[in-house]
Amino acid sequence: MIKQTQLAQAAQSALSAWEGWNGLGVAGRAQLLQHFVAQLEQEQASMAQWQIDQALRLIDAPLEMPGPTGESNLLSTSGRGLFIIAAEQQTGETALVGQLVAALISGNVVLLAPHSSQSGFCRDLLRQLVAGSCPAAVAQLLEGADSVLELSQCPSLAGIACVCDAGTARELNRQLCERTGVLVQLVAETDPARMPLIGSEQYLYRFITEQVCSTNTTAVGGNATLLELGGQAE
Repeated sequence: MIKQTQLAQAAQSALSAWEGWNGLGVAGRAQLLQHFVAQLEQEQASMAQWQIDQALRLIDAPLEMPGPTGESNLLSTSGRGLFIIAAEQQTGETALVGQLVAALISGNVVLLAPHSSQSGFCRDLLRQLVAGSCPAAVAQLLEGADSVLELSQCPSLAGIACVCDAGTARELNRQLCERTGVLVQLVAETDPARMPLIGSEQYLYRFITEQVCSTNTTAVGGNATLLELGGQAE
């Protein structure tokens, strides 16, 4: 059983790297992760590359959205923060890689919590990640959990991504809903053989939050004529 103090310390350590990692942008993170992809086996590399390519296509460039009153709105994305990637015994290595890369390329930091049978593989993954020039703090190993359900009380948590059965997903979702504060995202793949969720184009959207920068060119301060009128004495 994992201790809450261990969870808290791991969360704090990972979050210390979040601002810098998120600030690199999708293209900057993709450049670093490409070195990691080159070290993976073929099937795992294909999954990792798919997640990177989707991020570059879907969430890299801000989307310009003209407003109804003439203002300019730029829609961009940001990572949510800290994700736990939980690997239960039936989680395949390719699925685990897909979850890890999706979370990282989206701008999140990760605690990788494997089943004991997968600890060696996860250690190798993180070693390869650092060797590929990614900061060590952005993805860290979290060992000692007997079940993904133990991880739902991790502080400052933005989301949990895991491969599990439908019953575990329902119970985990219930536990997350009982937390106070910010809602925690659950990204549960319940089909470990086909991986329809992890392999979908929409998968990355579960790891991001949207942000809008609005430039108002029609009110005082943006329109020179209105500025002049606003400055006249009555």
